Amino acid sequence: MRVYYSAEKIAAAVERVASEINEFYRKAPNDKILVVGVLKGAAIFLADLVRKFDFSLEIDFVRVASYGDARVSSGTVALTKDVETPLDGRRVLIVEDLIDSGRSLKRLREHFLSRGAAEVCVVVLVDKKAKRAVDVPVEWSALEAEDLYLLGYGLDDGESGRNLPDLWVVD
Repeated sequence: MRVYYSAEKIAAAVERVASEINEFYRKAPNDKILVVGVLKGAAIFLADLVRKFDFSLEIDFVRVASYGDARVSSGTVALTKDVETPLDGRRVLIVEDLIDSGRSLKRLREHFLSRGAAEVCVVVLVDKKAKRAVDVPVEWSALEAEDLYLLGYGLDDGESGRNLPDLWVVD
């Protein structure tokens, strides 16, 4: 394994993207934004990110499954935990650890809009643009990566390594 992004580079990227998101939501200061973390991988990113937000927010979580124990997506996205917060008329910010094929985020965006969300935006820690199989908007990405298997800062390998402060390439 080798370090792909250090903890310091991740922190700087989180700071930058939080600033961009703060600027976006400043345009509607009376809205309470529903920040939805995608479990389990985005939990650490979400925790660091929301502490830098300066707007009113509420937090909820969703869980999708497409990988199982494999390192490659099955291509099928199952919603295994939905948000508990009513979505009618809400502005939603999805916080995801990474986007590769785009299938999971497309499914979540469509699901939240079908439940009445007024707006759905997405922020990802890592964007693997080369892996995109479906077109899905991503408003903010903290970092970009090649088609590599990454571990750490919430990303796992068979549920191990999420606690590592850096992002590592797994060979």
